[in-house]
Amino acid sequence: MALPKDSIEFLKSFGGVYIFDHHLQERYDIELHHNPIISEESPKKYPSTSWVVTEYLELEPDLLTLLGAFGDRETKLKDNPHAMKVIKPLLEAYSVSFDDLLETVYMIDTLHKLGDRAALVEFPWFLMDVHHPKEILAREDLKDNLELLEDKIREECKGTLKELKDRVYHLKMDSPYNIISTVTRRVSWNRPDGDIIVVTNSSFQPGETQIYIRGPIPDSESIIEYARSEGHSAGGKSDVVGMVIPTDVEEGMMEAILERM
Repeated sequence: MALPKDSIEFLKSFGGVYIFDHHLQERYDIELHHNPIISEESPKKYPSTSWVVTEYLELEPDLLTLLGAFGDRETKLKDNPHAMKVIKPLLEAYSVSFDDLLETVYMIDTLHKLGDRAALVEFPWFLMDVHHPKEILAREDLKDNLELLEDKIREECKGTLKELKDRVYHLKMDSPYNIISTVTRRVSWNRPDGDIIVVTNSSFQPGETQIYIRGPIPDSESIIEYARSEGHSAGGKSDVVGMVIPTDVEEGMMEAILERM
């Protein structure tokens, strides 16, 4: 999710700040804040920040562009004709399928979900020398990570949905892994169009609750702005909102979210 304003101000105290993003957010007074969505460009034109950076640097889309887009939109990319015009020729050039690329980003994302900081720090250096998706798909450590997390994600997705109001459902997780975005995405995409899914998890970090929302959110900006006004980290897009809040204010935040639905 996008960095909150106080984090931006903190980073400015160390020097110049440059932001590339594709989430809904205010424009910051920094050296460079390049976000086409702020300028009312279509989100479908920019499915990921990697797409934004590729265009800004006037580069041809490549593996890094694809990894960012697949990591952000997953199977929803197939519903984006603009993106697929770029993606299909690249998949053919790499001789891999759509599902192969999806598997690649799932494998990479295991490092973040497991909280393996050392591996996360090392991975960009590994990626610098990668020229083909199959080099990532061949890593046995990532395969093992993925198998572990898939079991945990499937388990959480089987949880009971509680209807909070018409077509707004809540799933309460209990996981030490950072898998809330994946769980929310899978539950949402397996629900009828029009349903809004709110997922909470208070077991990832002591004293903190993660909240993730997916679906046709009536006014995602107002939810994000409210959470930030209360001093919490929050961000998102038109159809997704994520935030981290102190667990002791979770009940009040849920009430505020429902008021804005």
